[in-house]
Amino acid sequence: MEFSRLLELVGDEPLFEAGLLLTGDVDPNDVRRQLSRWVKAGWVVQLRRGLYNSWERLVDDVRPFLERSEDLALLN
Repeated sequence: MEFSRLLELVGDEPLFEAGLLLTGDVDPNDVRRQLSRWVKAGWVVQLRRGLYNSWERLVDDVRPFLERSEDLALLN
């Protein structure tokens, strides 16, 4: 699965469960392996077992609460 496909599936939801990606004709091991790769690459944040947020959405959710330019620099 490509990352762009993940973003299409998740839509505007702030969080998604791994089970969402396990629907249909997919190999569960492949999906879990891909999620693990995305977490290691920093594209997805694992919040707890089976619960994830894409890094892009996390940054967009946090940005309004950051006040200092140094804080914003950490996100870029």
